[in-house]
Amino acid sequence: MRSPSRPLRIVAVLLALALVATACSKKGTPTPSSGGGGTAKEGGILRMTASHIDSLNPYRATSQDSFSIFQYAYPFLVVYNDTYDDFVGDFATSWETSSDGKTWTFTTQSGTKWSDGTPLTAKDVAFTLQLDMAPGSGSGGVVKHMVKAEAPDDTTVVITYDQAVGNVLSQLQQIPIMPISVWQPLFEKGVKAVRDFQNTDMPIVAGGPFVLTDYKQDEFAKFTANPNWYGQKPHIDGFGMQSFQNSEAEISALTNGEIDLITALEPNGVDPLKKAGLTVETTPGVEFHDIIFNSVPNNPNNPELRDPQLRTAMEYATDRQRMIDTAMLGLATPGSSIVPPVTGKWFNSQLDVVPFDLDKANQILDDAGYKMGSDGVRVAPNGNRLSYTVMAQNDQPGVDRVYEILNENWKKIGVQTKFKPLSYNQLWSANQAPINEKTGIGEYTDFQIILWDWVPIQDPDFILSVLLCDQYSVWSDTGYCDPSYDKMYSQQGVTVDPKARQDLVWQMQEKLYAEKPYIVMYYLDALYAYGPGWQGFLGSPQGPFNSLNRDTLLNAQQVG
Repeated sequence: MRSPSRPLRIVAVLLALALVATACSKKGTPTPSSGGGGTAKEGGILRMTASHIDSLNPYRATSQDSFSIFQYAYPFLVVYNDTYDDFVGDFATSWETSSDGKTWTFTTQSGTKWSDGTPLTAKDVAFTLQLDMAPGSGSGGVVKHMVKAEAPDDTTVVITYDQAVGNVLSQLQQIPIMPISVWQPLFEKGVKAVRDFQNTDMPIVAGGPFVLTDYKQDEFAKFTANPNWYGQKPHIDGFGMQSFQNSEAEISALTNGEIDLITALEPNGVDPLKKAGLTVETTPGVEFHDIIFNSVPNNPNNPELRDPQLRTAMEYATDRQRMIDTAMLGLATPGSSIVPPVTGKWFNSQLDVVPFDLDKANQILDDAGYKMGSDGVRVAPNGNRLSYTVMAQNDQPGVDRVYEILNENWKKIGVQTKFKPLSYNQLWSANQAPINEKTGIGEYTDFQIILWDWVPIQDPDFILSVLLCDQYSVWSDTGYCDPSYDKMYSQQGVTVDPKARQDLVWQMQEKLYAEKPYIVMYYLDALYAYGPGWQGFLGSPQGPFNSLNRDTLLNAQQVG
């Protein structure tokens, strides 16, 4: 998922297809943060930051905070366990598979209700999956090979696939269960009505531990505990999320006791908050910052940007360590793949980080026929000057400094750039433009280079799927489309042997490494900070407030 900004090194998610797989309880509770000490007490409202909530509709949202909200507001069949290496039941209490691996049967919680008192049953699950399978829903990746979802009774869901799938639980972990009462009338009008729905009638109908009761985009969101929640009861009465203009405002608010938790602390806040006696947690993270090249096949605009030699030269002229030292204040590690190292075995460790080497970059361009002009700007063999607009999300941490470093060094190899920072929504629109009036799908031909980021989940399927041909105006930000890549992606999804699937995932990373639709600059450390009146915060590969499980806000507790 996208993040305007966001941890424990973990082992890989094992997704071997078993003949019978049964949900289990958590294998142990990780040690929560101890806060400032004192006597724990029930109740209270946790005040925390929000980076960006772009939509309350799961069929429209793209930002990390939006998907984290869905984790707390809606039921899921399964969630990640507390070590993020396996799955445990949530609304599902157990499951089993048929001998051919094509049929998965889930037993769900019984006697449960939505926050408005209407029954929450297996029928809501079946309906949601049918909606996700509908063409145009934008959920094709997570229901790939799913052909049918039925609820023969209120506590049984039967999901049928056209063949055995290697990552069923990982896919289902990404699907919030939606209330029939709200979403079926929309679905009857068509998928467009579903995707156009704002979901801003307060309070929303929730089935998770918290109910969104008040919301104003780009300002705040307020949640109260859901009395009908079927799971572990939270210690807090609710939580509020507040948006700030910049990291300095967040730091000031936490220091002054106006908020209790910064969920995604920027590097410049670490030292000031430590000096103020507040707690800062730092661990390796899953988020990465990247350079995106326009990769639309046959795009007539700047076709030289698709040349792997030009991209390789620009990568040799990318000083990752200087960016890490100055823009990230040392709180990041150099990157090579869109599958991050914290995903364990899924990360292709054989892909070396390209070193910073201006001489090498210039030699590559000389050999490829990119001639240096009298004005210091090279000219491609097709006659185009290497002069580009670099767009970026204006509030992405360190992006201004990152651009300065890129611009300084790219200029030394004959690549001229100008900077165009935009808001999140503006950048998303500019990324896809122009939009085809007949299909409503972006053509991705107007942008040249973008600085942005991704926050993947643990299983590599999602981040690999964003480069599929059918992800235009869904998840694609490169415009990349290669049928051979799509074929590899399909193969890894139905490979049930973990080692064989790992091999395919590594091959896909090798292909992207060679073709470079992305240059991964670095992987960020996950940073968060909190005041002395709280304890129980738990880190994850996405930080404490995440789309993997609900551990932080179920364990967070005030101290006297």
